Amino acid sequence: MVEKVLNLILNKLESLDHKVGSMDKRLDALDQKVSSMDKRLDALDQKVSSMDKRLDTLDHKVNSMDKRLTADLKRQEDLI
Repeated sequence: MVEKVLNLILNKLESLDHKVGSMDKRLDALDQKVSSMDKRLDALDQKVSSMDKRLDTLDHKVNSMDKRLTADLKRQEDLI
């Protein structure tokens, strides 16, 4: 009788061990996916930062051109 109970316990433990092993594999797969997504997000962050710098440069150029145009218009008004 005791041996039967111990075998039942052993079977349950083996079943739980298989389930834990399966969950461990699934967690490893999720970890790999998260790592992959993290790398992709880092790459996107770098691209956004690069685009932001380029937009700042364009903004400065537009402001400079606007100042020059305004100065040129002022000179033309003064000449007229």
